[in-house]
Amino acid sequence: MKLVQIGLPAIAAAIALALPAAAHAQDGTGAIARLRAPAAVTTTGPCLTGHVSFHTENTPGIGTSSRAFVDIPNNSVNFQIPGVLPACAIVTFSAHSFATGPGEILAVQALLDGVPMAPGAVQFSGDDDEDGDGRFSRTHSVTFVATAVAAGVHTVQMQFESENGFPVFLNQPTVIVVSK
Repeated sequence: MKLVQIGLPAIAAAIALALPAAAHAQDGTGAIARLRAPAAVTTTGPCLTGHVSFHTENTPGIGTSSRAFVDIPNNSVNFQIPGVLPACAIVTFSAHSFATGPGEILAVQALLDGVPMAPGAVQFSGDDDEDGDGRFSRTHSVTFVATAVAAGVHTVQMQFESENGFPVFLNQPTVIVVSK
């Protein structure tokens, strides 16, 4: 695992690129509602940052058919909140994704020290093979936020699941953690 810290201009650029892609897509079938996410909660407020930690790789075809969340191999990031005061952490996950079956949903979630981060489980991709030709993944991104993260060393682990048990795949995943 690579642990790299970069300056504030890169943080601003990463956030600017990630935020427009963080919205959920809904296809009118209620697909998002089927995810086992908690009730809607809005989290807002200032977040002082200064460090970026990340993991990226060029691995194709990371897949699962699990209907329960499982760790995405090699997709965890360790980071540190310095001092004694709590701070926030912003996690952006991006990858090329492919959900193979009819009506299939690939869902992702970010765990901070084993606990799901807001907004919880999200639809990352769905029914990408609508014409049945077995081709073409799509690039997606989602952002997770945790507030009041205690000072100390923490781990973010990305997880995924196949909502209906058909194979789902991720290619070239990247996890970026922005923290104080």
